[in-house]
Amino acid sequence: MGRNLAIGLTYQAIASHKEMTEQKVSVDELRQAMQETLRYDMSIYDEETVGDRVLFTLKDAVFKEGLLPFLEAFYPAIRADKDEYPPTLKRLQSTPSAQWFDIAKKGEECLFQFDEYAESDNVWFQKNLRTYIRLRYNCILLYLGHGKIITEGMNDFTTFFKDCLHATFKDHAIARALRFYVTG
Repeated sequence: MGRNLAIGLTYQAIASHKEMTEQKVSVDELRQAMQETLRYDMSIYDEETVGDRVLFTLKDAVFKEGLLPFLEAFYPAIRADKDEYPPTLKRLQSTPSAQWFDIAKKGEECLFQFDEYAESDNVWFQKNLRTYIRLRYNCILLYLGHGKIITEGMNDFTTFFKDCLHATFKDHAIARALRFYVTG
C-alpha cells in the first residue's frame, strides 16, 4: 500500500491531556502553536477537555453554514474531471446538515469521507529538545491525489500548499480548517 497526498477538512484535532501535563504545555500554548505552526484559525474551533483528551472541534455553525458554499468553490478549482464532484454536491445539498457526518462515516462518497489513515502531527515547543505534543485528527477527506508519493522532506511543501489553499479560498472561513497531508 502506498501513500497519497490528500486535502481534508479537520473536523477535530485531539491531544492527550496527560502528555500535555507531562510536557508542561498548557492548552493556550498548544492553541497558539496550532495557529502559528499548523496554520489553523483557532477562532473557528471549540475547545473542551473530555477525560484525558483535549478536543478542538470545528464549530457547528462554521461547518453547517460554510461547508456547501466552500465545496461549491473548492471542487471546481481542484478537480480536473468536472463530472466527478456534482453527485457529491447534490447529495450534500439534498441532505440535512445533521446527517452529513453519517455520509462521511459511511464512506460512500469518494470526495467526502472520513479518513481513518490521516497522519498525526507533532507540535514542537521551544521548552527543550523533546517537547512536543502529538495531535491526532478526525478529518473528512475532500481530495485524494492520484498516484503514490515519496514522503521524505514534505513538511515545508505541505505548509506552503496549505497557505495557498487559505489564500485561494479566503472568503470561506471553513477553509481555515483544511489540512494538506499524506494518507494511506
